Amino acid sequence: MTAQAFFATFVLNIEIVQQIIRWDMAVLQESPWYQQILQERIQIGEQRGEQRGIEIGLQRGILSGIKLGLELKFGELGKEIFSEINTIENIQVLETILASLKTVETIDKLRQIYLK
Repeated sequence: MTAQAFFATFVLNIEIVQQIIRWDMAVLQESPWYQQILQERIQIGEQRGEQRGIEIGLQRGILSGIKLGLELKFGELGKEIFSEINTIENIQVLETILASLKTVETIDKLRQIYLK
């Protein structure tokens, strides 16, 4: 509630003040300026949502590759360590883990990569 609306409640009935405020909001929402700002905010929200969706998809893909690599290289032990790796959200760290599966010899060496 604006200061004017607050002080208007001393002179006018609260229902009348609420009607006036609703009318002001309706007029504002119809204005081209409001519509432009609204569209810009919607576009920004969509872009952020799209970017987050891409990041989640990339993370899931990398984790899937890591899981397969761990199972192929370390068998059952690989499945156990995957529960640790699955909590990592940093995509760069996940990419490093995935790439290191080609050369790493032991699970302890692999842990050193992401526990730095």
